[in-house]
Amino acid sequence: MVRKLTKAILVVIMLFMVPKAGIAGSTASVDVMSNYVWRGQNLVNDGVVIQPAVGLEKDNIAIGFWTNYSTDSGENTETDLTLSYSGSVDKLSYEIGYIHYDLINSADTQEIYLSLSYDTILSPYVTLYY
Repeated sequence: MVRKLTKAILVVIMLFMVPKAGIAGSTASVDVMSNYVWRGQNLVNDGVVIQPAVGLEKDNIAIGFWTNYSTDSGENTETDLTLSYSGSVDKLSYEIGYIHYDLINSADTQEIYLSLSYDTILSPYVTLYY
């Protein structure tokens, strides 16, 4: 348990170092949540979770890393890797991407997605996952 918590703390520290390293288009965040709910489903019934994320973007190409750490079980329950390409034509913006879900207690899975948005009143958008 202590070893896993130490690893989680080190990941959090590294995430905060990414933007300070001066890498253009870099992001880092750490969320602390009361539970892990994804697309309306409670995926971890263990209570408080820590969800660090880091992303890098250059020339419309982005890569992201996200993980879910359960404080009760002391385990990473999921790690996601995302690769995407985005652009725009006039007022229409698009993003196409791939997500690999590395699930600890289930078979890994993956998705591709397409997101479209239009720069007008209310900023309508749609995202399709397969």
